[in-house]
Amino acid sequence: MRQNRFLGDFDLDTGRVTLRDRDIVHQIVRVLRLKTGERIVLGDGAGYDAMKATEAGVAEIRPLVTARTVKTGLNLERLRKIVKEAAEQSGRGVIPGVSEPRPFAEAVQDAKKHSASLFFSTEARAKDISVEPCAADATVGVFIGPEGGWTREEEEEASRAGFVLSSLGSLTLRAETAALVSVYLAVHGKV
Repeated sequence: MRQNRFLGDFDLDTGRVTLRDRDIVHQIVRVLRLKTGERIVLGDGAGYDAMKATEAGVAEIRPLVTARTVKTGLNLERLRKIVKEAAEQSGRGVIPGVSEPRPFAEAVQDAKKHSASLFFSTEARAKDISVEPCAADATVGVFIGPEGGWTREEEEEASRAGFVLSSLGSLTLRAETAALVSVYLAVHGKV
């Protein structure tokens, strides 16, 4: 049976959710014509991103707090449960770690241990990523910006730290799409 999924800024910890997003309500009532009692799946972007990153094969998920971060107060217990279920569903033998959210500057320092760090940006100077496979034992950090994008200061800090300023093309992708595409490319040696 098809599951209709909706992503939004929902408070999923209360056990009861009131839908206030007119677009989602319109889609449920007018487009899908769902009836009372039919199931829908609600999620927030963080849970969806973590699920898809896990399915793609990441080793660890490290949420960032940037200057333009909108959603704070992640429920790490819930996020770890989503990651565990995604690992089981995708047949992985290892569950990726999920760390506490960390400030951007701290994440930049932590990234120095990676073989490479990709910093995805919509800036004109960003280059399309190379599709050359990386070494099998390489660790690649993947930095995807928040919904509002990176600040100029964050881009400059990443550049000074030696990150590869990368692009996924000329289109501006939603954060969820950019996360999924970039992580898949990095995990499967396409960078």
